[in-house]
Amino acid sequence: MTMPIRHHPRNCRLEKNAIPTVQAESRGDKKGHVGKTSKPKPTASKTHTPERCPVCGSDNLTITHTEKQNITESHKTITVVTTRHIINTCKCLQCGRRNIISKVPDIPKKGDYGPNIIQDVLSSYESRMPIGMISKNSKRDIGTGISTGAVCNILYRVGDGLNIPAKHILASLILAKILHMDETSYRLNGRNYWVWIILNPETGEAYFAIRNTRGGNVLEELLPGWDGTVICDGWKPYNRFKNRQRCWAHIIRDARHIYEKNPDSIDAKRLLYRLRRIYADAKSKRPIKHRKKAYTSLKLRIKKLIKKYHKIEIFRQFLIKLENALPDLFTFVLNPAVPPTNNPAERGLREIIVHRKVRGQIKSDNTPEVMGNIFTCFTTWKAQGVDHLAEMLKYL
Repeated sequence: MTMPIRHHPRNCRLEKNAIPTVQAESRGDKKGHVGKTSKPKPTASKTHTPERCPVCGSDNLTITHTEKQNITESHKTITVVTTRHIINTCKCLQCGRRNIISKVPDIPKKGDYGPNIIQDVLSSYESRMPIGMISKNSKRDIGTGISTGAVCNILYRVGDGLNIPAKHILASLILAKILHMDETSYRLNGRNYWVWIILNPETGEAYFAIRNTRGGNVLEELLPGWDGTVICDGWKPYNRFKNRQRCWAHIIRDARHIYEKNPDSIDAKRLLYRLRRIYADAKSKRPIKHRKKAYTSLKLRIKKLIKKYHKIEIFRQFLIKLENALPDLFTFVLNPAVPPTNNPAERGLREIIVHRKVRGQIKSDNTPEVMGNIFTCFTTWKAQGVDHLAEMLKYL
């Protein structure tokens, strides 16, 4: 006899001798959910009917059942054409003007490969494919074999061509009042380099700079005289900006890590809980006249928290960090336009971090600028809904 399953509110144990029953689950989305799978309409039809009986060989057959199944297939044919362009320079016999050259839109300023091959190479690079793999698969994917040197030359050409639009993006970011900033490491021939990102989520503009230092001189170089509000972590170079908002995601994450390392500590659990409560209260909507009072009250709650737990050893380093961050923890309370976390910048760095994992270190001293320009323009254009591969060709 099958006994009913009783769920305990804590550990959901089964009663003795109980046999759990499993309900059959239907595959796919829930009822009423609009599917996203592409179902193209048939463009051709084929009928398959047995010709003879496999037992006696008779062709006297009649149809008893019919099934229909749609199969979608692609027929990709790559045609490689090498065109010799003969470009004549002329002189006007009437006015005497020299060096009259016809404009040829299909010819890039440099190199021997046309727009389609450049787009294919950049698409493979953007898909995190290593340089050697792009070269290895070039015959299959592009239709012609391209050496690793040729792939690198294409990337350098694109990076050089995108230098101007990348500078325009940086110039636009300098005018913003609120910016997200973050940095992550990258290796160049065994040396430590750093990828800096400056991001404005409202416009989708993101600037990537790869430098051999993590110091404040990089920010002085990129944003001279900027006086807006920066959303950042606790790295000291960001202190050069007067208006800051410390990332609350980092604060909550560090407190959670302490609790995960000390799961039996009631104090660790309570500290995490109270920080989450303070953060939730800080995000509450309030009228302008109440913001200053809330700002003062929230800072006082953090101070009490530090005073309560400062003697516990496992919290010592974290509470020092929390106390240093206190002046910049609640800027978003006074100005609701300021986000409380730096998550957009961390998401912006995620793509280049994946490239770092796939490709390892950078091998050429010219690559940092090339990578910075490509990631700057591609990330910005995609966030703005622009066809980035088509837009790229305008600058080559």
